Amino acid sequence: MKPLKITMSAFCPFPGVAEIDFSKFGGLGLFLISGNTGAGKTTIFDAIAFALFGQASGSDRTPETLRSDFASPEAKTFVELVFTHKGKQYTVTRKPRYERPKISGKGTTIENPDAELILPDGSVVSGYREVSNRIAEILGITYPQFKLTAMIAQGEFRQLLFADSRERAEIFRRLFQTDLFSATQKVLKELEKEAKEQCDESRRRILQHIGSIQCPDDNVEMSAQIESVLDDQNIHRTEDILNLLALQNEADKNLMHGLREDLSRLDRESAEIIAQIAKAEHINKLFKALDSAKAEKSGLDLQKEDMLALESRISNAEKALYNVFPLQALYLREKENVKILFESIGRLDDEIASSQEKLDSLRKTLDDEQNREPMREALSSDVSQLEKELPLYLDADRLEKECSNLRAKLNELNETINRQISLVGKYRLEKDDLAERLRKTESYETQYVQCLNTIDNLNRTVKELDSLKSEVLNVRQLKYQHRIFKERYEKAEEDYRRSARLLEESETAYNRERAGIMAAKLADGEPCPVCGSTVHPRKAVITTGAPGEEELKLLKSRYEKCLREMQEGSRILGEKTAELNTSVNHMLGACRSVLRIESVPDDTDILLGMIGKRIAECDEKLSELRAAEQDLKAGLDERYKCQERLKEIELAEAELTGAISEANEEKSSLSSALGTMEGRLQALSGSLSCKSLAEAEESLRKKKHQLAMLKDALKKAEEDYINASNDLQAAKTLLEDIRKRYDEAVISESEAFEKYSESMAACGFKDEEDYTAALMDESEVKLSKEKLQLYRDSMNSIDSELRRLEAETAGLEPQDVSLLEDMKNRISVEKDKADQTLRSVTARYLSNQRTENSIRQENEKRKELENDFLLISSLSKTANGELPGRQKIAFEQYVQAYYFNHILDAANTRLGSMTGNRYTLIRREEPENLRSQTGLDLDVLDHYTGKIRTVKTLSGGESFIASLALALGLADVIQSHAGGIEIEMMFIDEGFGSLDPQSLELAVRALNTLASGNCIIGVISHVAELKERIDRQIVVSKGINGSTVSIQLP
Repeated sequence: MKPLKITMSAFCPFPGVAEIDFSKFGGLGLFLISGNTGAGKTTIFDAIAFALFGQASGSDRTPETLRSDFASPEAKTFVELVFTHKGKQYTVTRKPRYERPKISGKGTTIENPDAELILPDGSVVSGYREVSNRIAEILGITYPQFKLTAMIAQGEFRQLLFADSRERAEIFRRLFQTDLFSATQKVLKELEKEAKEQCDESRRRILQHIGSIQCPDDNVEMSAQIESVLDDQNIHRTEDILNLLALQNEADKNLMHGLREDLSRLDRESAEIIAQIAKAEHINKLFKALDSAKAEKSGLDLQKEDMLALESRISNAEKALYNVFPLQALYLREKENVKILFESIGRLDDEIASSQEKLDSLRKTLDDEQNREPMREALSSDVSQLEKELPLYLDADRLEKECSNLRAKLNELNETINRQISLVGKYRLEKDDLAERLRKTESYETQYVQCLNTIDNLNRTVKELDSLKSEVLNVRQLKYQHRIFKERYEKAEEDYRRSARLLEESETAYNRERAGIMAAKLADGEPCPVCGSTVHPRKAVITTGAPGEEELKLLKSRYEKCLREMQEGSRILGEKTAELNTSVNHMLGACRSVLRIESVPDDTDILLGMIGKRIAECDEKLSELRAAEQDLKAGLDERYKCQERLKEIELAEAELTGAISEANEEKSSLSSALGTMEGRLQALSGSLSCKSLAEAEESLRKKKHQLAMLKDALKKAEEDYINASNDLQAAKTLLEDIRKRYDEAVISESEAFEKYSESMAACGFKDEEDYTAALMDESEVKLSKEKLQLYRDSMNSIDSELRRLEAETAGLEPQDVSLLEDMKNRISVEKDKADQTLRSVTARYLSNQRTENSIRQENEKRKELENDFLLISSLSKTANGELPGRQKIAFEQYVQAYYFNHILDAANTRLGSMTGNRYTLIRREEPENLRSQTGLDLDVLDHYTGKIRTVKTLSGGESFIASLALALGLADVIQSHAGGIEIEMMFIDEGFGSLDPQSLELAVRALNTLASGNCIIGVISHVAELKERIDRQIVVSKGINGSTVSIQLP
């Protein structure tokens, strides 16, 4: 992807349209983007990133903040980018979501985000997200990858260079999506954890099963073994427990067989005794039943006379209930009917008398209503006249409303004219005041620009002082570290000398002892195995206190260890000394440049005090300048508001003058129309009987109501009289009918009483009192008959039972069962004891048998789980870099190291050219220790000294060059691993200020070499030397009304 032209409208610091034609650079080469701090140099790359992906380059910038604060309300915010990719041209236009002032009126309005992409064939892709997805598809790269391949952003140069293994791994994870390998590590870790938990759970279940084994009291050995296993949690003694458990189960099985035979014998003896007891109890039960039957027979004989009396009462009750009672009920009904009819006759006589009086009163009321007919006719005539006049009242009301509306309009118009005249006077006073305020703030713009420039200069000074302070602190830390490592080296050297001296003394004593032992074995005339002499005048003697061979080996091992530690301490001390000297020299140069002093004190605390004092002075000045800046900015904002307000007032004054003239013309026309309507209204009002429509309608309503009441009163009087007359006639007719029915009811009553009396006599009742005493209801008769039948059945049953029992007990005597019960109880106790023992042994046997099977199954399962765990654990530790005694490099770091090697290969190609082949970046293969994970640590090989040292020992300028080379190498690898994408542009933002002239020359030369191909490289910087070395420039200029951009060519 190579940009051809970008157009920015109301974007960031650019208030209007800013256009950059990259094709003027010829499609390749190096160019400079220069300008003051805050002018908007980085905005050019922001615009490219936003056009392509809808995002800005900085993490502190969001698309919603991209609209220019200097833009006018009508200006639209958008970016248009024309670019080529693989020989084809594309045009993308994108606008962000932003809030802008309304063009007319107050308040703000929201512009929604949108984007459009014109493809090489002329087709168009629309939509904010759709365009971003299509761009990513065309370029074959995501926004984070584009940012790292096309932009080395301000403040991000040294991030990759100085990161430790963990931080660098996180960067590579985002760039190369290596989180898949990290996820594999986590899965294996979880599987290892799960397998371990399964093994632990299996062991716990086995121990739990062992703990549930039931041991008999006499098996002391087995109880002790189980207790020992549970106390020690020793799962490997499971087989011993299983063997003991199998023996115990076999013994319990034999014991159960003997107990079952004992129980069978006791069951047989118990059955015989139970049969004898049952026979004796049956005989005793027969004699007891015989005695009970005789007693019951005596009781029934005593009830015989009562049952005969009950039988007589039942006979009389049935006669009274079924023969006399129906005739009595008929008589009582006839008697009640006579009473009711007599009462009805009396009530109707009273009603007829009252109805006659009411009829006479209604006749008088009807005559009175008929005499009011003339009044009803007069009201009817008045109603008809008022109904004819109603439309005329409506016309009068309409004319009155129109007159009122015209008067209101005239009043409102007069108020408007007076208000406009007053407002014109106020506008003229405000114009004079605004002109005076503008005159007083004429110089604010120049003062504001001068203030901003001074603030920028002070900020740069503070930044340099902060950087110098960091270097001084670093030197102080390095001095402390140098002292520590020097003390360690001196201690290691002393330990080495002491161990060497001790080893030498021990070896001498050891050799002497060996010589004494050999000399003791020599005999005169025999040759010495050392010198060959057969004469031994002075034999060596055996010494005491000499060390043994093993002790001598330990002393040699200690000597070698001390030697290695001394050599390692010497190496580290040398590196720290070189690092300290380099940092001190760089710090002294920076102090002379920043503090502008020739003699730099050695004491870092004094230097820090001087730097702190300078920073405090700058901060104090900055605080004053920022306060002044705020005041000037507020004054400028007020001046701009005054200018805008003056324009608004002049426009409003002109509009008001025209409006006053139009209002006077309208006032004259309304006055003429009002006079005409008032004349017509006065003529119409004189011809009407009422003053208003409401009064006429109210009069009409009252007369209609009065007429309706009179008509309703007449109608009601007629209806009431007719209804009363009809009611009176109906009452007379009913009275005649009831008198007739009363005479018939008296005869029926007499006949019913006669039949009722005859029935009582026929049934043998002396009188009504005798009949009433015998009468029972049907349920009482039924209960009495059932009681009598029960007595008869009981007598028959007991007679039969007595005959049966006497026959069965003939020739028998009552039996004594206590001896048999004693024998039964003794056998039962023996049986219960044997049964309880059998249940206890059976429960123990079944439980232990299940436990034995469970332990065997679980033990086999445990062995399988432990084998699986060993395999998974080995895989997990390998993938996660946790193998003991091995380098701590995980699966993901191994993959990242592959990418890192490629990045370093690409970076070293450029680093060599930029440093005169002095430095080479190398990945640290071996960790400092085997306890921490590494694999992505970075060192630098200094070809001048032949030593490898940490990248943190590089000076500020060297760090920049190394960071630049590493960033360019990273961009190359990302492009090559993203499907061969083509990003033929790069922006480098700041960082060149720390380079000396020679390093700057090498860096520019390397960038020119990189840009000599089909690629353009933009360097964003305000370093003066770059302006001299790079003649093709994009200049961004900052002003109080925003920034502008221009292209300068040689």
